Amino acid sequence: MIRSKSLLVHPGGQDNFDDAFAFILLHQVGHAVVDVLQLDLGVSTEEAADQFVAMIAGMAPGELDGLVNGVAALQDLEFDWETPDTGATTIGSDRGATLTCLLYGGNPDAHANLVEQGELTASRATSCVGEFADLQARWTALLESHLNQG
Repeated sequence: MIRSKSLLVHPGGQDNFDDAFAFILLHQVGHAVVDVLQLDLGVSTEEAADQFVAMIAGMAPGELDGLVNGVAALQDLEFDWETPDTGATTIGSDRGATLTCLLYGGNPDAHANLVEQGELTASRATSCVGEFADLQARWTALLESHLNQG
């Protein structure tokens, strides 16, 4: 059952809906990429799909900067959009913090407000750029072998 909360009445309204939809869409594409290419990232399938979203967002600065707002809105709604009948929260606090850090690390200038608003601690923010660089290097290494075939 869908909860009475809605992205459209959440602060940010239509923009948050669009950002959340873009996150969900890219997240599902991430699942497909990992499955089809049989990538072994050494993390859960959900974390791998989140990493895909962060990597794509980091490759498109300015275009996908709103994804972090969509993630925050989905967290606030506490709604499991992948398996709605469970009543569980899809993006819990640990997953949300990691995803926020990676999105910040991909474009820290665009997301400086996350530290100012307390969504990301200053101490964690200092490591996020490095965490994103490590993520990008891992994904690039795994994808290169598939891109160079044929």
